[in-house]
Amino acid sequence: MNRQPIDLSHLARQAGEDEALAAEVLRLFAARAPADVARLKAASGQARREVAHLLVGSARAIGAEEVARLAAAIEAGGGDADALEAAVTEAVRFIAAHLAA
Repeated sequence: MNRQPIDLSHLARQAGEDEALAAEVLRLFAARAPADVARLKAASGQARREVAHLLVGSARAIGAEEVARLAAAIEAGGGDADALEAAVTEAVRFIAAHLAA
């Protein structure tokens, strides 16, 4: 992937240019998304679609468009949970580096 996994400009707009709020939203995503992916991988049917829907919303909120795209495919009944897991891992690594900077 050549683009950053998180669109920081989108996130800044969503947070009303409040850097502390943006950082907190990133921390929340990084803390929850891996667990949500694990729940998604363990679930099936409607429960799987519901977790995917949750991931779509949280990913879009922070500008993690690849995560949102992959989760939306799973929500629609297809998709690749391993690819989603990889995208979430990449986003979490990016968040950690961004917050440490």
